[in-house]
Amino acid sequence: MATAGGFLDKGDGVLFGVYVTPSLRGQGLLGQLVEQVARWGAVQGAERLRLLVHETNERAAAAYARLGFSCTGHREPYPLQPATDEVEMARPL
Repeated sequence: MATAGGFLDKGDGVLFGVYVTPSLRGQGLLGQLVEQVARWGAVQGAERLRLLVHETNERAAAAYARLGFSCTGHREPYPLQPATDEVEMARPL
């Protein structure tokens, strides 16, 4: 199973709820999901796609970087563990 969602916020597309079943990781599904949400965002008029990734999820952050995302410098507390942060990444559409 692989899933992702998108919504608009302040003129940006936002990627959220990304999940790829562990046994299916490394097969390009993340890239396909991101591209689908990116296309949707572009059609909606967004110029940028952004996301939040947990500060300790280095594998996900590296995967997003390979897909053209970079850190924006914005961080916010992770709602399930407020002592930790999520890091915002974005890429142009």
